[in-house]
Amino acid sequence: MKIIVYHIGARDYYSIGEFFSKRNLLLCLITDYWKRSKSTFFTNKFSRRFNKNIQSNQIISYSILQIFFVEVCIKLMSNKFRIWNFTGNYFTNFALKKILNKIDSTEKILLWGYTGGNLKILKRLKKNQNVFFLHNQIDPGIVYYDIENGENSTYKEQFLKNIQEEWKLADAILVNSEFSKKCLEKYQVNADKIIVVPLIYNVTSNIKKKHFNPVLTIGFVGNINEMKGFPIFLDVAKQLKGICNFTAIGTSHFSENYIDNASEFIKFTGHMSMKNLSVAYQNMDVLVFPTQCDGFGMVQLEAMSYGIPVIASPNCATVVQENSNGFIEDDANSIVKRILYLNENREILKQFSENALLRINDYSEANFEKILSNELLKFNIEIK
Repeated sequence: MKIIVYHIGARDYYSIGEFFSKRNLLLCLITDYWKRSKSTFFTNKFSRRFNKNIQSNQIISYSILQIFFVEVCIKLMSNKFRIWNFTGNYFTNFALKKILNKIDSTEKILLWGYTGGNLKILKRLKKNQNVFFLHNQIDPGIVYYDIENGENSTYKEQFLKNIQEEWKLADAILVNSEFSKKCLEKYQVNADKIIVVPLIYNVTSNIKKKHFNPVLTIGFVGNINEMKGFPIFLDVAKQLKGICNFTAIGTSHFSENYIDNASEFIKFTGHMSMKNLSVAYQNMDVLVFPTQCDGFGMVQLEAMSYGIPVIASPNCATVVQENSNGFIEDDANSIVKRILYLNENREILKQFSENALLRINDYSEANFEKILSNELLKFNIEIK
């Protein structure tokens, strides 16, 4: 069996494409932007749109003209769901043509597609007996979209209609956490279709022992918005002003005035390259991840790979093992108490750090392969 992986964006640093490429199972990876050029435009804007472990002849991506067209169109749109509908439709048209050129009538193919970029492909090839559709639901579904934007619009209605049709047509729906599975089941998605397979995390740091700052640096990494729980992080920073230092890494979606006022309590760095993010993690002592709704929360693993204990909300994958490598809390007052506890008990903080480094092993490629293989056997699909 051969695998075709196709998605918009850098989805988990292209770990699925890399996984199948290493095992000589990847027929191709189809994506929107892939950094082939050394120009400043590509280096800055698409710095993460590349994976050196996937052969270039396995990559199918937009041309420069197509990238330019999509970017211009997006600039003319303000509604998030309108943008998602446009980019999903454009991508599926592109991917479908490439997939039809790659498959033949005899070889069994697993098509691994993702949320919002799969519907036309599902409709076109659903009757092909040699194709198995594995649909990777990126986030927890409608629960997520209602938090993201509670206002109803024709764009949102169309988007939700599309993703629900994707669920209906897929042979299997893969989610990355039990939290996501529960969210999908709330909307009567067939539970027999849903499989839970955690993400792969390939460790890039070589840290064996974490050294902590005398004054703890508490970090927030990700989009600085309501969804990721940033207002909770700000509340924590206000309560612990003068006791701990606070840093927020990521793109802000708040007004300039909001960020200016928050800057009294938090240092804002903006978006960082992978190289600079690595340095930031080395200087961070505790990560706070107070997300309202997340399909997994890769930043938890990123932080733990540097020996950083994590305080996360329950609204994501359970990477945090309570009172072992961090805590699970979802309100500011409880998070403040946990930080003070770790600040006052540095030996426990060190033990949490050691446990965090060990936790990363549970998200290896070998573990991913074992779980994925077992789950797909339920559908009589064997990957080899």
